[in-house]
Order: sequence, then C-alpha cells, then structure tokens
Amino acid sequence: MVKTRNSVATISPVDQASAANGAPREISLPITGMTCASCVRRVEKALAKVEGVGDASVNLATEKARVTYDPNLVRLDQLKAAVEKAGYGVRDLPADAPPTASAATPAAVPPGASAIHGEATLPVDGMTCASCVRRVERALTKVPGVTAANVNLATEKASVAFDPTTANLDSLRTAIEKAGYRVRETPETLTTAPPTATTEATAEPVDERARERDREIGDLKRKSLVSLAIGLVMM
Repeated sequence: MVKTRNSVATISPVDQASAANGAPREISLPITGMTCASCVRRVEKALAKVEGVGDASVNLATEKARVTYDPNLVRLDQLKAAVEKAGYGVRDLPADAPPTASAATPAAVPPGASAIHGEATLPVDGMTCASCVRRVERALTKVPGVTAANVNLATEKASVAFDPTTANLDSLRTAIEKAGYRVRETPETLTTAPPTATTEATAEPVDERARERDREIGDLKRKSLVSLAIGLVMM
C-alpha cells in the first residue's frame, strides 16, 4: 500500500547481517522533474509496482522518495528505471551495496581525541518553492565543516549538522545570504562534545517568535476586515 507523508525522506541503514537475511531496507532517492501532487502520485505508483518494494513515499518539497524494499528481490537500478519510465529522473543514485555496521553506529572516540558535533536551526526568509529549498541546502552543504543540511519549506527553517571547529553560525548565515536568502533572528544552536560533555548555546525562545508572528497575523486580519467594511460602505 502506497503511503504519502509530509516528512523528509531519510536513509535508514541496516547492518550487513540483516541485509544478508533479507530484511527490508529503506533508502531515500532524490527525484527530479516533479512539479505537483500528480507527479508525486505518479512516482509513488511507479515505485510501488516494482516487485520487492514494500512501501514508497514521495515528498514534493524535498523532491525525495523514501522506499522500503527487499534487497534480495530488487536493485537500486530497477528503482531508478521505474522512476525514469514514469517520466522523471533520479539524481545521484546511492551505491547498491549493503551498508556496514559502522554506517549505523558512530565510531568510538579514542581517548584524547576531539569529536565535537554542532547542530543549528536557522529560520530562513525568502523561500517560496522546492527550488529554493534545494538552493539553500546546496549552499549550506558547500560550507567546509557542514556534514548535513535539511531545509523545511513549511516551517521556513534549515537544520544543519556541522563541525564547530571548522564551521560556525556566521559562515552558515553567509552561505544562505549568498544564495539569495536571509537568516531571520537568532539561530537555535546546540553543540555537543562526545562522549559525555554537552554544551548548549543560548538562543531566542521559540515561543516568543511564535507569539510575535501570531500578533502580526492578527493585525493583518483586523486591517483586512476594516478595509472590507469600508469598501462595503462605499458601495
């Protein structure tokens, strides 16, 4: 059964033993050429028809298809062929090889070694479509030290994982601005130093921003009602 969820598709690795036993594997395929909900349904149906596919969920905003499949029955090139037959493309097809245990489990940090991990959520202004999402993600992933970037058009936020010894909030902000967008207010940040130490950077409360936006929406509604009333009187 094909399911559609409004969530970002992600790669869910399994260990070699599970893959060898025929356990279902989940993978994210970047799809090109989709422009509407009909495209989403078309890609989902095409993938669901491939023998060995258990589930296919396509996200239009991120242009990704999350597919659960049996690696003993279907290969990645077959998934790609199904998408292309439906009239779309697959960008940067992942390697068709069983993920290793190290892919699912972070490597242990040797004594005395530094493995600092930083995360930031940046509110981004100016995005209007999936192309904007891709543009911001690409700009962020090009920043040295950034390991992952995920942009949500609905919430207008970019979640970034990075090495704070190489990248910082200023470099992330600069990358977004060079791409033609703007970082609004103060980013929410979290920096951790495995295995036990954790440091949290202060950030502007999210609730305060939400209240401010609610006030702005309320003002706009009141102004619209006043304008409508004046227009009716003049008629």
